[in-house]
Amino acid sequence: MKLFYQRAVTLLLLVGCFIVLCGVDACEVSNSIKIIGTWNNGEYELVFNNDGTFQASLTTNGTYTISENEMRLIDNLCGTIEGTYEISINEDTLTFVLVSDLCEDRGSVLPGDYKKGSLILPVP
Repeated sequence: MKLFYQRAVTLLLLVGCFIVLCGVDACEVSNSIKIIGTWNNGEYELVFNNDGTFQASLTTNGTYTISENEMRLIDNLCGTIEGTYEISINEDTLTFVLVSDLCEDRGSVLPGDYKKGSLILPVP
């Protein structure tokens, strides 16, 4: 019976440590996982795939990498020019903030808030 209580106490200590670590964001789902899916800002749609590729409004595609809250993008619109953006995801809102991007087309369109889900355009 003593062994049972020792194991129970050990298990409770491990669970307690896990809870403490979760409080320090160790259990946060990374932005790399949260970003997978479709996002729109009412005008443009972005689709991020889990293989590091993306499509933008059916005309642009490219690759992306995420390190903590920073995303680096390369796409066919801008050739080999890499853009860097700070990203944050709060529930169903993805926010891009320009850090550096020499591609003016992407840098003028991408920053801002995007909502989770497909862009549904009204039928004319």
